[in-house]
Amino acid sequence: MRYNTQRWWLGELLIGAAVVLLVASVFAITSSKPLTINQTVNETTVHLSANRDQTLFPNDCITLSWNLEHIQAVYLNEQGRPGTGQESFCGTEAVFNVHLPDESIHVYTLTIDAWFASAGNRALIWLASGLAVVGLGVWGWLPGIERIRADGSALVHDIKNHVVSTGDGVHWMVLLVIVLAGVIARLIFLSHEMWIDEVETFNHYVSQSLYGGISSYNDPNNHLLNTLLMHISYKLFGAEPEILRLPALITGILTIPALYGVARMAYNRHTALIAAALVAPHWFLVFMSVNARGYSIQTLLFLIALAAALYVLRGENVIAWTVFAVSSALGFFALPTMLYGFAGIVVWLFLSFLITRQNSRRRMLNLILFSGLTLWLTFALYSPTLARHGLRPITDNQYVQSLTWEKFVDGLPDSLESIWNGWQITAPAWLPTLLLVGCASSILLHTRIAARQRFPLAVPLAGTALVIVSIQQVIPYGRVWTYYLPITLMLAAAGLTALLEPVQSRWKHSAPIVSVCLMLIVNASTLQPHAPLIADKPYDTFVTQLKHEMRTGDTVVSYNPVYETLVYYFLLKDIRADHFYAGGFDSSGRILIIVEVPQQWDEVLSRVTGAQITPGKKPELVLKHKKLSVYAVTPDLLQSPDDT
Repeated sequence: MRYNTQRWWLGELLIGAAVVLLVASVFAITSSKPLTINQTVNETTVHLSANRDQTLFPNDCITLSWNLEHIQAVYLNEQGRPGTGQESFCGTEAVFNVHLPDESIHVYTLTIDAWFASAGNRALIWLASGLAVVGLGVWGWLPGIERIRADGSALVHDIKNHVVSTGDGVHWMVLLVIVLAGVIARLIFLSHEMWIDEVETFNHYVSQSLYGGISSYNDPNNHLLNTLLMHISYKLFGAEPEILRLPALITGILTIPALYGVARMAYNRHTALIAAALVAPHWFLVFMSVNARGYSIQTLLFLIALAAALYVLRGENVIAWTVFAVSSALGFFALPTMLYGFAGIVVWLFLSFLITRQNSRRRMLNLILFSGLTLWLTFALYSPTLARHGLRPITDNQYVQSLTWEKFVDGLPDSLESIWNGWQITAPAWLPTLLLVGCASSILLHTRIAARQRFPLAVPLAGTALVIVSIQQVIPYGRVWTYYLPITLMLAAAGLTALLEPVQSRWKHSAPIVSVCLMLIVNASTLQPHAPLIADKPYDTFVTQLKHEMRTGDTVVSYNPVYETLVYYFLLKDIRADHFYAGGFDSSGRILIIVEVPQQWDEVLSRVTGAQITPGKKPELVLKHKKLSVYAVTPDLLQSPDDT
């Protein structure tokens, strides 16, 4: 059946207009500046602020902060408050009555506007929604439905005939061995002790309500999609490290066949096999697969988006375009740094369409449409966070603060070197050289080994990321580029496959043999140096011993990162969290100071509680396990307030 082209284009244009309006409305919602009041009256200073002066709906909660000095009292909506504080506020008007020492009263009002309270803004949403509904109706009428069916059938047919049914038994057997080796390598390290970023994610987000976890972005440590999946694992199966790491583990394992598929579409089955052999046991990717963060999730979603992009490069397919948009949006939900990979794919598709000139106009419009759909879905996924915090914590947090141009230029080479060193840690000395030779060969021989890619994939992926960080003047952490490591390994595999062509033509099993050899070498370099991680569980053993030493009324005092890790393992070992210091001591109990450095017990006690031990007296060392020590302080050892 022939498609009604005019109806199809009209539907796309209407949906595109709706996307533009909705994205613009979200920017309008989230671009408001913090509402602040700064004033000095005689010796009194007043600083009041709301983290946003505009919310989505009336009575949405925001954060109020205040800091007042030299006052008699302060009341927030007629309720007494301390001179300095911060709290969640769920109203439209915050009234501060500030009583000064001269008995005068000053009134300050912070008005929190609701975006949807404006009739004009509501009309904009109705207009955008109406355009979207009409556009979907026009687009999805009979010709559109038939196209979706045809594209779905074509996609299934291509996968069946060009992937599943090709390749001999040896090829598939080697691939199965590679995947199993990758699974085993990850399972071996799955039970290692929780890292500080993992326990902070659990303590502050996963263990809270689901909505609270995915709407809070007071720290970029909260990788929202990972938090969502971890929360489900936690509620279903418990809080053990192996359970909390399930989302990262599963997506890390799926990265192996995903890269195989991408490499097969971009090059050939021999390249795909060698690429899978390199990625399956690679230590950096193994570590990210057993680290309850969002990096392995983002990597898998990036590879899925890239596979969809490779497919639409061959021909238009609405199902593939939809997969591209949805996987990219989920990648953004996993980590905002998906921007680097997503922008790289978009630039690569744009250049490829520009060069081929075949249906370029229609392809360009689809690229714009589905890129807009990606952004629309991304803002929808982030809507709980945007409603609670606005856009600023995502785009202007401490990790994306712009450097001076001089510091950026000076630090970039060292950053690139550290990324490369981190990727190659524990590898044999000759392996990085071999991989570099493979990468160089794949670029030099691109037109011969990747005829389906008119424009080299590696150039826009790396170049676009470099342009974006240059505009931001930010040097991200090395783990941000986890998604790019499989692409680097795929390029190396493509180059090595090209160099093996003379051997391959004579001996058809050369690629499987090389794959197995590389996998065994990389696997050995992964397992042996990191074997101590398997048995090294100092916190787990320590908290088990501490549980037997603790008594009723004991108060635990510690500091970060020890404190955060203890909170998690206390929960895991069924020790009540109310043992931690929360502003007071039980007069009949002990104060247990837990430190990594023995000499710091007095500093930690003073910094956390403000209390000090009487000069000449020392606490008792009651427990020591590896780097952790516990000192017990009885109430009679504390210095009284009159003595300080």
